[in-house]
Amino acid sequence: MNIYFDQYKSNKLDSVRVTTGSFDIDMKLMLNRHSQGLTPAFLMIAMAVTASAVAFTGIMVLLSVLGKTERAVGGVGWLVLLVMSMIGGGMVPLIFMPEWMQRIGAVSPIKWAIISLEGALWRNFSLQEMLLPCNILVCTGVITFLLGVVIIRKRELS
Repeated sequence: MNIYFDQYKSNKLDSVRVTTGSFDIDMKLMLNRHSQGLTPAFLMIAMAVTASAVAFTGIMVLLSVLGKTERAVGGVGWLVLLVMSMIGGGMVPLIFMPEWMQRIGAVSPIKWAIISLEGALWRNFSLQEMLLPCNILVCTGVITFLLGVVIIRKRELS
């Protein structure tokens, strides 16, 4: 039993090392590309990535408390994220969708994550233009996180 746990733990640590190392290399390459160091574009990318991370962490917390078993939560998670991806432009760009579907897509955090990343990477958004998608993402994350916490607390009390 211990051998399997040690191997599992080792694999997880290796995965963390590879991910962390990859992130470190990406950041160094990005900073080296710009001799000035932290450019406004780099800060916009950091802002978009952070806001997206907050949103999807909150969503995952909420989804994690919706089912009673890990399998149920996994199924609901796939369903919700797949639908959000379909209507938010993650599978088909929003520009190719009918207007009514583009309006529905506004409820998907994936749409706002894509807009914030596009704005930072190639649309050259100003700080003011970045605030709308990033604020929507952060608010989504905070609200869904708090809903998840409320549900957990209610289950613990009953």
